[in-house]
Amino acid sequence: MSTPTSSFFLRPLFFVFVFLLPGSDAVYDVVKFGAKADGSADSARSFLKAWSYACNSRSPATLYVPAGRFLVTQAVFRGPCKNSMIKFLIQGTLVAPSGYGGSGGSDRWIAFSGVNGVSISGGGTLDGSGSRLWDCKLAGRSCPSGTSSLTFVNSKNIAVDGLTSIDSKLFHIVSSGIRISQVKYKNIRGTSATPLAVTFDCSPSNPCSGIIMQDIKLSYHSQRAQSSCKYANGVASGLNVPPSCL
Repeated sequence: MSTPTSSFFLRPLFFVFVFLLPGSDAVYDVVKFGAKADGSADSARSFLKAWSYACNSRSPATLYVPAGRFLVTQAVFRGPCKNSMIKFLIQGTLVAPSGYGGSGGSDRWIAFSGVNGVSISGGGTLDGSGSRLWDCKLAGRSCPSGTSSLTFVNSKNIAVDGLTSIDSKLFHIVSSGIRISQVKYKNIRGTSATPLAVTFDCSPSNPCSGIIMQDIKLSYHSQRAQSSCKYANGVASGLNVPPSCL
């Protein structure tokens, strides 16, 4: 007589890694979502997964990038989100691919679209890896235009504080789209590969408003970098290089 047997299947499980610091909101660490701090493995999908959970949280949340170098081919963090208090805490370095162009021909590397209430801080760095592209341009060869390091589109209540941007392929900071409002840039340092380091390219029917520029220092070789504003208004304080166009 045969002995009855039973079988079972183990379903693959996906664990959401969330940790809580005393007295703080939920923190989504990109490393727990698979990001590699080795500067070579593409961590874009891990960043977007962490963003998805932070964005869908109904309470304030933090997306945390620890120390290390994280290669990110391209990341567009899209809203609207279920809360308007998301902290993007960068303590490491986000590194762009060293090639000429952006992913899929896009002119944006790190972008936020349709978000409300996002702050970027932590003293981290955006490394645009633009040296190869600018060598190509300076040699007079046929080269793509490149990607802007940090772009905000159709967003409001944005704060950028203590971020370093280096070696951008195009512009360090770009705000564009239907409406940009209440965006604060503070204590941003870096070098620009192009004379035009900061661009606010806004809509005439919905101009950008409430922009604050405080203590910005972006240099262009031995020359002073420039800024460009289209249909943008706001205030500048402290020492701003290039001079504010607001």
